[in-house]
Amino acid sequence: MAHSKMTTRVEENYFVVGFSNGISRKFALPGRQDKKGIKKVADDAVHFAISNGATIPGQVNAVRKGLTENGYYITHPRGFRF
Repeated sequence: MAHSKMTTRVEENYFVVGFSNGISRKFALPGRQDKKGIKKVADDAVHFAISNGATIPGQVNAVRKGLTENGYYITHPRGFRF
């Protein structure tokens, strides 16, 4: 079975997960300090990706990477100091 290519991006206040077959979904992003909210977006986006044939762990990890590359961390980034 062939897999559709998956992409992630931040668009205004949304995290968008899309597949090359045209299926996509937007997830409203919370503030960057709202770790519980970011975790919920990550979990929901991973569930969406898996339910649309995302490979594990490759594309699933891409969901989390898409968030962190745009400054949405579930935990504090390395080197973070209070």
